[in-house]
Amino acid sequence: MLDIRNPDEEYSVGAYQKEIFPIISDIHSREKVPILCGGTGLYLDSVAFHFDIPPREPDWEYRDSLELLRQEK
Repeated sequence: MLDIRNPDEEYSVGAYQKEIFPIISDIHSREKVPILCGGTGLYLDSVAFHFDIPPREPDWEYRDSLELLRQEK
């Protein structure tokens, strides 16, 4: 999964899980060991610990308020 998105594209940990689990299954079916590296800890942990991430639309208003708070601090 190298270079699967451009930096300006939206992507989520839920979308990552949907893409990575079938790939991991395919690798296991060929009796190989998948190697996970790079990215953020959240994405890696979501796979390693099988996070249950419900499908949900982003709350852009809340995110904007957090961004303003980040800029202030």
